[in-house]
Amino acid sequence: MNRLKLWLYMLVLLGAGVANLFWLSKELSARALRQVDAALDAGAVALRQRERLMAAEAAAVTGVAVKDGDLLEALYAGAGQPEGKKKAKAAPAADDAAALAERQAAVEAAAKAAVEKAARTLSIALPDGAFWAAASPEWLAKNLSAAAEGPQREAAAFLRDAASGTPRRGYARVNDGLWYGVALPAGDGAALVLFLPLDAAWAAALDRDTGVDVTLAVGTPQLVTTATPELAKRLAPLAVAAHGATVGDGKAPRVKLKSPLPLELPLLFADVPATRARAEPLTGVEKAHVVLSRPTGADFAALADYQWRVLGIMAALLVVGLLLGVLVKTEIAPQIPKPLLNAASRIERGDFTVRAPVMAGQLG
Repeated sequence: MNRLKLWLYMLVLLGAGVANLFWLSKELSARALRQVDAALDAGAVALRQRERLMAAEAAAVTGVAVKDGDLLEALYAGAGQPEGKKKAKAAPAADDAAALAERQAAVEAAAKAAVEKAARTLSIALPDGAFWAAASPEWLAKNLSAAAEGPQREAAAFLRDAASGTPRRGYARVNDGLWYGVALPAGDGAALVLFLPLDAAWAAALDRDTGVDVTLAVGTPQLVTTATPELAKRLAPLAVAAHGATVGDGKAPRVKLKSPLPLELPLLFADVPATRARAEPLTGVEKAHVVLSRPTGADFAALADYQWRVLGIMAALLVVGLLLGVLVKTEIAPQIPKPLLNAASRIERGDFTVRAPVMAGQLG
């Protein structure tokens, strides 16, 4: 094989290798992207499971606590009887405010004891940020209007509806945070509500369970996210605007190879976003979503490592081919037959009587 043929063979071999790497990279990158989306799907399933568990626990604790005898007694202490159908005698004006505050403090203490007792009875661990409120007929008559204008207006609405005989459950914005609440009637004209928080601890727990970042896009002043705040602020509007579809953001960063050298190199032959995200709506609250996101770098690290290993091997083969082409001789020196060498040696020594053998071909 001459030098030109060797080099041509090497070019064909390397071209086939690059083409194979290109199409294989396309297939593997699509597969890796599907794995990222599958992780987001699993995160959405876990979100709904946690949502149902939270609703069941809140309803169970509230349902037991609202039947507590001490709570019912405290709720109707100012009404003269538990059902609240008889009005108490009018108190002096100077003592009315103090008496109402004292009765409300008793109601709050009784509600706290009832909720904690119910949670222990049901073996349910309430989160640290959980809070509850109870409203007597007296309190609703005198304070509902003021409460309906403040940061706890949605909590007041839960109490109002439950006291009128309509149980409430669902998400609510209270005190610049997002909560899941359950409000149940407590007799005639009174109510108890329990709110469980969707806060940083809740988001972190969902993150641990699913391996995806969690961001609450619920219109509250404080951003709750397990991702970086800058990324969360950029991703949330994109994901919400997609109406449930998965979206990508940015471009995949350079991947750090593990061997043979710890270099940072780009992913080849694939247009991959840096992050994939999807927004899951929270029913009952306007413009409230949980945004699930996942960086793609870890999922594409193995592909990038494979690409650069293959390219390194092909580069080594190219160098070897070039060296072999330089070293290969295009013409092979003919082998001299021994009789011809002997005749030449005798002539060299002065014996001109010798005759060289008759040869054919190039030597002839």
